[in-house]
Amino acid sequence: MKKFIIIFFTFLFPFAIYPKENFEVVLKFGQGGFNDSRSDINKLGGGEMAIDIKLLKSPLTFSYSDAFYTNSPAPTHYYEIKSLHQFSILYKKQFKYNNEYTYFGGGGLLRLKIPDEFNPDQYIYGNGFSFEIGINKIVYKNFGIYGAAKYLYAHKTGEYSIDFNEFILLIGLTYKFLF
Repeated sequence: MKKFIIIFFTFLFPFAIYPKENFEVVLKFGQGGFNDSRSDINKLGGGEMAIDIKLLKSPLTFSYSDAFYTNSPAPTHYYEIKSLHQFSILYKKQFKYNNEYTYFGGGGLLRLKIPDEFNPDQYIYGNGFSFEIGINKIVYKNFGIYGAAKYLYAHKTGEYSIDFNEFILLIGLTYKFLF
């Protein structure tokens, strides 16, 4: 959470001092998860906080998200994700005949942290990539709702094993700033 706040203000500062409305910054707070047969309940729940930064004249959006997917507040199993940091480039565009809806899609690189399979008090790190598609609807002024489908892939073998090949579904709230 601390990293997300620091990155948010670091990215936001240059846009806040820019004199014209040329940038769109969207905060996203989503909940969801994925099915995983390794879990006792065959699924993992989680959520994400994300910040999307977009030039209004361009459909390209730079996105940073901080997510987790666990079955408990303190993950102890190697199939749970304590934290997942992702940098993505998204294509984001409003529907031609309805400005309330925006669709997006893209992908990026990620870094995840999971409990060690043999020592749950320690964590191991891995890299991967993710693709996502989704839709955002403005509900009231700058507030909106969104839904997204993501594909997460991270695989590492050796002394420690990381194995994720998952489809994730998220729904959540958005708030859009214009700078």
